[in-house]
Amino acid sequence: MYLGRVVGLGLLEDGKPFAVYGISGRSEASKAREAKIVKGEIFGGNPDLLLYDAMVLGPERAVVSNGKHGEDIYERLEKRDAKVVITMGKRSGKQFLHIEKQTKKSPQLGLQLGLDSILEEWDAEPDAYRTPRIAGVIEMDETKRFLLGIAAEKGITTVSFSNPKGGKAYLVTTYLGKEGSYDVVSPKGFPETFESFFQLELPGKTPQELADNLYEWLDEKIRVCTAGAVWDGSWKAAVRNG
Repeated sequence: MYLGRVVGLGLLEDGKPFAVYGISGRSEASKAREAKIVKGEIFGGNPDLLLYDAMVLGPERAVVSNGKHGEDIYERLEKRDAKVVITMGKRSGKQFLHIEKQTKKSPQLGLQLGLDSILEEWDAEPDAYRTPRIAGVIEMDETKRFLLGIAAEKGITTVSFSNPKGGKAYLVTTYLGKEGSYDVVSPKGFPETFESFFQLELPGKTPQELADNLYEWLDEKIRVCTAGAVWDGSWKAAVRNG
């Protein structure tokens, strides 16, 4: 089953918020991707589709996404002087996830309304499959609000929730997946977009355990890399490669 990119949010059993991101790929170029925690600039590839912040982790909000819209969501939802990002990029023939410090400021928007409008502006990716743009947001307030969204070819869908059950990841994926097949099945709009949202039992207490367990859950023939992040007074992140 080919799900493409996976964004997940949830709470650990002890109540700590977490986020995960996973990549699966069919082509040799996709399978060459590698997850790394490094500092520095990233060069090469199509900057619109290959170079993006997959995780943007700040003290009051976290954003996970499969494209450059993630950084846009973060900057327009929250003013922050410093943030940690996990970036999808390409350098020296390898694509990877990258963590660095950045400093940016931007206007404030409301949560779900802001996510709706930003996803609507970005729309689906301009590739042959019209790959959906997906995103997850954790609002680090007392209620710990969670949002997931998808911009498909003909529709934008967002969901919000709070107090999720511990030990579960609430996921959104770029493709719907077809049992026993690696064909691309892209959601077009309503009601197909809702099929991209589901729950997964995802045990783990650390970022590494989350990244490892998500990696093991992905189809072994096409899984590429994963990342996990846990809030424990600050965000801590880890990655897993094939």
